[in-house]
Amino acid sequence: MDKSIKIINKIIDFVMTIVFLLLIIIGIYAIYDNYLVQKSGELPEDVLALKPSKETTSDISLKELKELNSDIVGWITLDDTSIDFPVVKGADNDDYLDKNYLHEYSTGGSIFLDYRNDALFGDQYSVIYGHNIRSGLMFSDIKEYGDEEFFNTHLHGTLYTENKIYDVEVLSYAVILGTEDYVFDLFRVRNQFNPIIIQFFKERAAHTSEFEVSNDDKLLVLSTCDSMGSFDRAVLFTKIVESSEDKKITQVAEKTPTKIIKNSQVKSSFKLSFSYRKIAIILLSIFVIFLFLSFAFRLIRLYYSRKKIRADKEVI
Repeated sequence: MDKSIKIINKIIDFVMTIVFLLLIIIGIYAIYDNYLVQKSGELPEDVLALKPSKETTSDISLKELKELNSDIVGWITLDDTSIDFPVVKGADNDDYLDKNYLHEYSTGGSIFLDYRNDALFGDQYSVIYGHNIRSGLMFSDIKEYGDEEFFNTHLHGTLYTENKIYDVEVLSYAVILGTEDYVFDLFRVRNQFNPIIIQFFKERAAHTSEFEVSNDDKLLVLSTCDSMGSFDRAVLFTKIVESSEDKKITQVAEKTPTKIIKNSQVKSSFKLSFSYRKIAIILLSIFVIFLFLSFAFRLIRLYYSRKKIRADKEVI
């Protein structure tokens, strides 16, 4: 029995060593991945050239952008900030966490509309998400709205969609939990809870603007992580108002979409085809399980060793 327990202990120790080494490797990759996150997020000039612009005419089109990727549903800009990106909509809210606007692997992810929202922003309530990157890209500037002076001087933006142009009016800034039902549970609140949502943000706001908001307004929340590893979300509560002027979304670039795709693919030394975070959690769970097993078998081995000693003493 003691010999069998020794063999099992050796197997457990071997597995724990392998798992521990794998966790170290994933930790090294996580550091590398974080480095790439800080570098990613900048749009190539070819794509910036396709950014919609306002011009007096009647037609609106995101045709060339959608030729790059049919998941592109608009373009969001907040005046005088680094928030100036295409908006995509994926199959779910994990789809674009680590993919760019072309659906290529990119650690910085994309600015994406909640998958439960209408791609034409026809819902009364919509949510757009983006990463908070230290280099100041993606939705990092949402955090700047925590400063009252910055908030009061950056209250306007523009949302271009397939069939409309909206003026974005910032109503308030707040830091809330990412589990708040009345903000992030779109199945529940998409088209019927505007009065409750408005009241929620009035109560939780760190700063508010003088824009008026009614239950019939189209509401839009822009959300990003408050800090790395935090469950808190820094959010801008806004309303979108259809532009009163007769405007058109024009495309300025002369390059064809195929050339743009070729020139703007993300370059990285390598990528993982799976979420290393999920793998790390699985490996950590295995390590903890085997740690307990190792402890249990050592106790069993100790028990049998003491039992053998007592038996030997009785013989003597």
